[in-house]
Amino acid sequence: MIAPVSAIAGGAGVSCVSKDKGFVTNSLPDGTFCQVDSITGGKSTAKATTRGQASADDFTFGKATSNASDGGTAEADAQFPKGKAKATATGDNSSAFAMGSQCPASATAKSAGNATANCATGKATADASDGGVADAESKFVTKCVVSASATGMGSSSSADCEVDGGFVTVTTTGGGVASGNGVTSPICTPNFGTATVKSSGGNC
Repeated sequence: MIAPVSAIAGGAGVSCVSKDKGFVTNSLPDGTFCQVDSITGGKSTAKATTRGQASADDFTFGKATSNASDGGTAEADAQFPKGKAKATATGDNSSAFAMGSQCPASATAKSAGNATANCATGKATADASDGGVADAESKFVTKCVVSASATGMGSSSSADCEVDGGFVTVTTTGGGVASGNGVTSPICTPNFGTATVKSSGGNC
């Protein structure tokens, strides 16, 4: 099923929308691309401009939304009953991936950032910019809230919750590296920047 190409404010772009209607794709000659897949009562929306590549899939009453621009790549997957996923990527070499299963997951990447948000229940949020890498995951436990933010080349934030009902918030800038799992003591290595963790397993 091919939907007509549509204009998006700010430059030539494509949009794809499917509400329980299966697969839809659109593209432009410069590589701008979108695709969605929606089944079993869900809704998927993907928009792309200026060489952006956006994809969104949903299953079983989920809602997936992705936006990609200026060469960025965004993928949103809403899994299982009523999952929500939102991915936004802006800029060359920027990548955002969000997967939500019975929970909201949001990933935002800018200026060569790489952001991943993945949750089973609870909530996951990841923000990466200026070459940073942020990974927020809560895949195997229930009701855990995770957040990771990384700004600057070499900055790396990993929030990977391993305890039911826990929380992990990781923030790095300027090349800092930090990680936490909500159970054991977190690790913070500022290097020439900053690194902080607040979690149910301790702070640093």
